[in-house]
Amino acid sequence: MKKGFGNFWKSGAAVILIYVPLLLLWLEFRKVPFWELTWWRYILSFILLWGGIILAGWAYYLLVKEGNGNPLEMIPTSKLVKSGPYKYIRNPLCTGAESVLLGEAGYFGSWYLLIWAGIFAVAMYVYIVRVEEYKLANKFGKEYITYKMDTGRFFPRRLW
Repeated sequence: MKKGFGNFWKSGAAVILIYVPLLLLWLEFRKVPFWELTWWRYILSFILLWGGIILAGWAYYLLVKEGNGNPLEMIPTSKLVKSGPYKYIRNPLCTGAESVLLGEAGYFGSWYLLIWAGIFAVAMYVYIVRVEEYKLANKFGKEYITYKMDTGRFFPRRLW
């Protein structure tokens, strides 16, 4: 399986971050709304959206390059990645994706997208806590347990 970004448009991430939000916008407004934004909402949405894209892209790149895996294509990593954003949080892909969804909701002023972001956050929390952390602890053992104690799940415990 190819490890690059070429298959993004057919991936689950594209469904979560692009296709479902576009469908929800159409259901809510019957068109994509482009009304005037207040300056603060525009700035906050811009920061959340692009910050999330950068964070998730960086985390994805490190999983492919250093971990020799690809979460979008379900290729498990062979090495525990602890550099870059993984130095501060264990799930920067989820944090980045949630940031993108919140940025989209803010930009479009959409309650549907805000609800979708909430559903995604709950689903990721349940999946991470009940499935992924258990698998990683079994696969990487003490190394993961120590890493887990030192880093936050979705937000940094400390920045230095």
